Amino acid sequence: MSLHLATRDDLPEIINLYSEAVTQMRADGMDQWDEIYPSEELLAEDVFSGQMYILREEDRIAAAVVLNRLCDPQYALGAWEEPDAPAVVVHRLCVNTRVRSRGIAGIVMRDLERIAAADGLAYIRLDAFPGNAAALALYRREGYRITGEVRFRKGKFLLMEKKISLSP
Repeated sequence: MSLHLATRDDLPEIINLYSEAVTQMRADGMDQWDEIYPSEELLAEDVFSGQMYILREEDRIAAAVVLNRLCDPQYALGAWEEPDAPAVVVHRLCVNTRVRSRGIAGIVMRDLERIAAADGLAYIRLDAFPGNAAALALYRREGYRITGEVRFRKGKFLLMEKKISLSP
């Protein structure tokens, strides 16, 4: 299993994947995503712009994630190790609710590191919802460090980064 760019044909399944994740988050008492974010329009834009990656397991999408160099202006508040270094940003990591707790998110994060390193980028940055304990545990396990806090529509988020190896 490895990440590859999503295609237009994957979009209906991607939209369903995120919809099921929102339903599961609500069932788990987590108010991170909703009908506003991530919207179907945003997910379509992610796919059509070539920034959405998916990981397939057998005949279904096991995970989806966006990787690009775009970040909210509030990222300027982060205490980044090298603030001006080119970095890639992770957005909207989503694991299929049917394959949770199987290490899929770790595979995705390591593949993102490989993609970033191949592009010559030494840092991966992201923001994480403090109420998402599983995501925070994943990022810590994968070596991400907290660099600050910002406020978005849903409240406080943690800024995190990891310096990655550029060697093959």
